[in-house]
Amino acid sequence: MLRMMRGGYSSSARQDKIQVLRALAIVAVILIHTTPSGVCQVVCRPIINYAVPLFIFLSGYLTKIDRNDWWSFYKKRIFRVIIPYIIWTILYAFPIIRHMDIKEGFLVLLKLLITTNANYAFYYIFVYIELVILTPVLKKLIFSRFRWIGWLVSPIFLISYKYFAFFTGHVYGKNTQVILNVSCLAWVIFYYFGLMLGNGLIKKDYKIQRIILLYMLSLPVQILENYILMRAGYSNFGSQLQLSNYLTSLLFLLIAYCYIKDDKNKFCPKWLVTVGNYSFGIYLSHLMMKTVLQKIPGYSCVPYIINSFLVFAVSLAFVMIFHKIFGNRISKWFGVV
Repeated sequence: MLRMMRGGYSSSARQDKIQVLRALAIVAVILIHTTPSGVCQVVCRPIINYAVPLFIFLSGYLTKIDRNDWWSFYKKRIFRVIIPYIIWTILYAFPIIRHMDIKEGFLVLLKLLITTNANYAFYYIFVYIELVILTPVLKKLIFSRFRWIGWLVSPIFLISYKYFAFFTGHVYGKNTQVILNVSCLAWVIFYYFGLMLGNGLIKKDYKIQRIILLYMLSLPVQILENYILMRAGYSNFGSQLQLSNYLTSLLFLLIAYCYIKDDKNKFCPKWLVTVGNYSFGIYLSHLMMKTVLQKIPGYSCVPYIINSFLVFAVSLAFVMIFHKIFGNRISKWFGVV
């Protein structure tokens, strides 16, 4: 998702492939955030729920753990996302705080910064920062005899956080819910997988045709879980945080890995590389663009896919124009490049 996560990747062709995958991920994010509720969520979400797992996987894949200078690693990764996060939180919060006095507005803004509630997609920033901070710990785990624990953290957390609470009727406290919503524990499996593959710690030749077949067979499993959760009354039944999506997304990530490693596969459209380059800016701005479009009279009647395309096109145009006008330095502060 973030261009700066590219790290020291040497092959320009593979760098472009990374950007293509980021482009596919940001398109999936927009499709997720424009998907209508009901049956459409049940059927469509499994196909696009690879979005955040792919971003997180790529972050891990491009992270070299054979290092000791963790402070420079933190500085590079965290500072480049936290400043755009603060700026965009202020922009999203402005309609809320503009009529408040200075003290009240500051306190509301501070709360939004701490909880990521200025924009419901901003939880990802905190998840990413947590994963960056945990990287040295994950390195030690990977090289220990307890490596297998890394694969269990996310499923165990998800079962205890989501499934147990829903089926027992347990209600978490407000503060606990805020912490759980931005926790990286449900996502760490994808980062862990990326670290393992990117650092050559899983050495196996995968047959792409077999993986694609397994991926296709896994989609009905996720559709079934979506349907069961919908019938059971779970509000966010199409969520990416599902046990079935762990299966589907890990298979999708294997396909992505094979695509990156296959030097014979030349599929790398330049327009997708461009979208990948601007993916962080699109992520930060697309919900604002969506809000602007929804103010157009009659826009609510626009069909799903057309709505998704318009949000994507307007967001891409916005970040490209912003970059053109303000240049690299200011654009970096805003996370546009």
